[in-house]
Amino acid sequence: MRQKNKVLAAIEYLILWKTDKKNWKFKKSLQMFTLHNMYNPYMFDHTAFMLVLDYLSQMKGKGKVATVERARQFYEGEGDQSDIEEDALIMYCKYAGNIEVEEVEENMKEEFKTMIAKVVKKRANQILHAVA
Repeated sequence: MRQKNKVLAAIEYLILWKTDKKNWKFKKSLQMFTLHNMYNPYMFDHTAFMLVLDYLSQMKGKGKVATVERARQFYEGEGDQSDIEEDALIMYCKYAGNIEVEEVEENMKEEFKTMIAKVVKKRANQILHAVA
């Protein structure tokens, strides 16, 4: 499944969870995709991220523990965000006119990484509050 389709499937999964729990079914692959990519604002925009927070507030068990630990690491600046930064830059380039990542100047890449780091920290804080 292509990345964009996977994002849409994850968002549909969250909407169904929120609006129609009777017909919602747990799907581990979509939960894992969401948990791995929820920090990326180019995959989960603000509105979708609010759904993620609602979903996380109901999580239990090992998934919740791992999610809290990863959020804590990101909030404290200890977690490796390189995959989030790379994925976000790739998606940004596609949305900005299908330009190649290699065409982006290094100083722009650094500014982009700084912006993504701020988003990741903010989202980590929101996650920690949602699951507390």
